Amino acid sequence: MLFAMGLLNAGNYGFTVLVARLLPPEEFATYAILYGAVILLAVPANVLRLAIVRLATENAGRSDENTISAELTALRRNLLAFVLAGGTVLLFLVTLPLFTVTRGANLSSFLLAGFAAIITFTLYLDRGFLQGGLRFSWVAITVLVEMVARIGFLLLLALALNVGLVGTMAALLLGALLANVVSAKMIERCAAGASEGRPASSGQKSPVRRLLGYTSIMMAVYSGHTALYWLDLLAVQRLFPGEVAGQYAVLSFAGRIILFASLGITETLFTFANKAHWQQQAGEPLLTRALLLTAAVGLPILLLYAAAPGPVLECVFGSSYAGLASSLWIMGLFMFLLSLAGVLIAYMLACGMARGALASAAATVALELTLLLAFHDTIQTVVLCLCATAAFYLAVLSALIAWNSIRVRMTAALEAVPE
Repeated sequence: MLFAMGLLNAGNYGFTVLVARLLPPEEFATYAILYGAVILLAVPANVLRLAIVRLATENAGRSDENTISAELTALRRNLLAFVLAGGTVLLFLVTLPLFTVTRGANLSSFLLAGFAAIITFTLYLDRGFLQGGLRFSWVAITVLVEMVARIGFLLLLALALNVGLVGTMAALLLGALLANVVSAKMIERCAAGASEGRPASSGQKSPVRRLLGYTSIMMAVYSGHTALYWLDLLAVQRLFPGEVAGQYAVLSFAGRIILFASLGITETLFTFANKAHWQQQAGEPLLTRALLLTAAVGLPILLLYAAAPGPVLECVFGSSYAGLASSLWIMGLFMFLLSLAGVLIAYMLACGMARGALASAAATVALELTLLLAFHDTIQTVVLCLCATAAFYLAVLSALIAWNSIRVRMTAALEAVPE
């Protein structure tokens, strides 16, 4: 799973680097907004995938083979049909007012981004079933296909054919389509040997009801968590000139390599912490190892950003973005703290602490908005506000997990006392 997410994050970052070099700053700022919208729209897909992981992990715990049961296969078919039909209708409903307001500007790019989000949504669902069935190598194959296809189509459409922003968004769509075909074949293989699922006990909810329960709370948590590294792009786009906004978008993406690099650790922790939760095992050792791995991945990048920010920006993104080098290590620190917070969020959701995670995310989003509106004199001021927000977020999550651990131990000790 670490390898799969490493491929996904490396591919996403490499794709963004290529786009930054191919598009001028003004178009890259537009791309950053469109891609940010895709990421925001992908939050429901990612959350639903994690809910499926939780459901499929529970199913795998009741079975001798890590196959997809008949009831989960039927659930997948219904979900895919709902996403494809509902997503397409919603996209065109949103397109009508957008076309009126913008008079058709960037409309083709917007439509391509919307279809890419819809197809990526279905791709995430398949990865959830594979991941929950502990088929990590199959997840890695779908990621590899998507990344190779996406970068290949980008080089063909945006570079060879010189179609700019439209070609960039088309590459996103075509890469997701190809990976979706591969994942569908793997799901068929994973479900081929499955027997009919065990009948649910009288006190057990149906898969649909359990999935809706998991999804609703996770949706709220991850919407807030994702907004923390997307709202700043929107704020800078509104508060600063277009060229500065484009440069800030590059600075933000440069910092996100730290966040992207740790997502595989978060995914792995979530899967195995779920398994430990269903088997009533302690999850703290898993959390400790995940935090150490996250620090081991992020700290070297952060040190590089602090030691040589100018050469990093110039080498990776080009000389036109070297002006914000002094803020790179601060942005890196923000993403590093946010990566640690992401590990804690995944652990809390896996172990039944979703309400605390939701309250923390909501309070942090409110704090970030307040700070950005109050302090936005320079780009460096904006980045410092982001760091303060992430530090608050990490402190609150850590305190909640520590309190829950103490409470569980006190309860266990009281139950062990003889009457």
